[in-house]
Amino acid sequence: ERPILSNGKSINYRPDRIVIMPDNKIAVIDYKFGVLKLERYSNQIRNYVNLLNNVDEYRGYTIEGYICYISDPDNPEIIKL
Repeated sequence: ERPILSNGKSINYRPDRIVIMPDNKIAVIDYKFGVLKLERYSNQIRNYVNLLNNVDEYRGYTIEGYICYISDPDNPEIIKL
């Protein structure tokens, strides 16, 4: 986890994983366990995506958000937002 600072404010946002791919795509992934609270988690991931869209370093990248929901470790569910 690496923090994303919002406008230099002391509020830190920490997605579980940010993957920068060679085709100018970025995947923001958060892992969730237990009861899936899709609306709450979706808002959280969308916030991460919006923050990264405002980072100069990532201009020109396509940024996508994902929830990796692990209710069954042998069969995780990937939800693309």
